[in-house]
Amino acid sequence: MVIVDWSASASPKLGKDSIWLAHVDAGAPPSLRALKNLATRAEAVSWLLAAFGEAKQRGRHLVCGFDFSFGYPAGYSELLRRAFAKEASGKTPFERVLSVTSALIRDSSSNDNNRFEVAALINGRTKCALFWGHPPKRTYESLSPTKALPKGLSTNPLTPLRHTERSLAVKTNWQLAGAGAVGSQVLMGLPVLDQLWRSVTAPSLWPFEPHGLAADGGAVMLAEVWPTMFTKGNKEGVIRDSWQVESTAIALGSLHSSQWSELLAPKAWEELSPSEHDEVLGEEGWILGKT
Repeated sequence: MVIVDWSASASPKLGKDSIWLAHVDAGAPPSLRALKNLATRAEAVSWLLAAFGEAKQRGRHLVCGFDFSFGYPAGYSELLRRAFAKEASGKTPFERVLSVTSALIRDSSSNDNNRFEVAALINGRTKCALFWGHPPKRTYESLSPTKALPKGLSTNPLTPLRHTERSLAVKTNWQLAGAGAVGSQVLMGLPVLDQLWRSVTAPSLWPFEPHGLAADGGAVMLAEVWPTMFTKGNKEGVIRDSWQVESTAIALGSLHSSQWSELLAPKAWEELSPSEHDEVLGEEGWILGKT
């Protein structure tokens, strides 16, 4: 079990609000193999690819959970398909979002990136004020620092939250900056998700495709997590991000097979309409542990 706390930092960074990951061997009790703080997304990708490769070589199953959303509210992929026909090469709605985001985002080995420019470009091309929020002292024609509507754009026609988020105290993925904003992590996380998915380790992406954990031999599954579900309080003197990845990895690493079956086929899906169920599995995704 690997749990990753992601970061959209524009420069190498350690400590609070940087990338943390915990690697736990499942069992009763689970044991902590590694707790890492990595300064760049490039370092994190290298570490993860090595961990995935080791798991497959040893014939072990490995679940890797990231604390950013794997998707946006339903309808976003169609807006991208119309505005970015060349880049929207994916066969499914989810794959189209991955392909467009990966094509547009530039992320250097030192964390320098163009996420706000990309958000402004998407707003401008779709003619909708989807994304909002950017650092002070910057100006973008099609991206507002607040929810104020940029000139020439229509209001966001999509919902603020996905189905899996609607009963949780979470921020919208459309907000890129400001207190508690998570949108930048999503924009900077999806290209990495795409890179890992297409790597030689061939992980599966839950819930968009069969998870493969029941197969013989090594298998890697990538999933979205919300550490608040598994973390109670804080550990005194320990950075919250560090404590959350460790606690979440240990909590999930202690589950037995029947509990995993419930997580991978949550009862909440039974309450969705057929069209909502298709939106979840085809585009929006789901938070692992939201039952």
